[in-house]
Amino acid sequence: MEYNETGENTTSVNGSNGNITGDGGTNGTNYSQNEDSGDSGNSHSSSGGAGGSPEPAKNVETKEISQTVITDGKEVKFDFKNNSTCVVYLTFDSKKNVGNTTAIVEMLKAKSSLVSEHPSNEVYRYFNIWVGDEGYANSTSIENPVVYFKVEKAWIQDKNINKTSIALNSYSAGKWEQLPVNLLEEDDRFLYFKAQIPEFSFFAITGKSEAEETPVADSELDSQPDSQTGSEATDLNGENAGAINSSSVKSALEKKASARSPGFETFYGVISLLSLFLYKRIKPEN
Repeated sequence: MEYNETGENTTSVNGSNGNITGDGGTNGTNYSQNEDSGDSGNSHSSSGGAGGSPEPAKNVETKEISQTVITDGKEVKFDFKNNSTCVVYLTFDSKKNVGNTTAIVEMLKAKSSLVSEHPSNEVYRYFNIWVGDEGYANSTSIENPVVYFKVEKAWIQDKNINKTSIALNSYSAGKWEQLPVNLLEEDDRFLYFKAQIPEFSFFAITGKSEAEETPVADSELDSQPDSQTGSEATDLNGENAGAINSSSVKSALEKKASARSPGFETFYGVISLLSLFLYKRIKPEN
């Protein structure tokens, strides 16, 4: 069966296995065309894995493909208009003429089977991106690759996510790299972000949960002046020392000791001796 995707190029679909061949390849040599072949738009979606993708079909929740003509020196944009995944569209600058080319986004049920570890923080979605034939989407062919994606507000609220912590993580060379994002806009359901990426590969959208409680200071007593005992200490060294009531000094020191020292009994003995000393000092001689 023949169908025209763009009006300029014709793609051949093998009726026996549904594989796409011709100018518009994928990251591999074939792509299993599971969607209805009667859809003549430039964006398609379906469930299951891709014939040209190394990701097992059982781990693919849904996928969407988009096709466009790539021309040297022009910005390339792949729109995913069916909203089947968390990716809205992709852009990059082409360094060569390629012709009609396919981009595929696979939204996954769990982390990719080709990735060895999970990223840090709470994961919103894992997804893969494949662009063109195998070996095409690299630094020799494209530059300035960008992903535009969306995150549900319901997930942010449910997981208590700080939206300023939302990031796009790219997996390469056996590790995750967290990429900064820019919040572009929002509507009733989604926040929309833009991220510059190093290459099209394996991705995860993450966010960090906010702390449930604010830490409390160890002691408020140490940060507050003790006006009562401070004034009394001043009087002890001043000219009015003889007028101080020894019982008030004892009471103040006991209060300070009980608030700040776990060895209250030991400190109580010191207070008693000090009170006795003051009493003898200020007691009028007969």
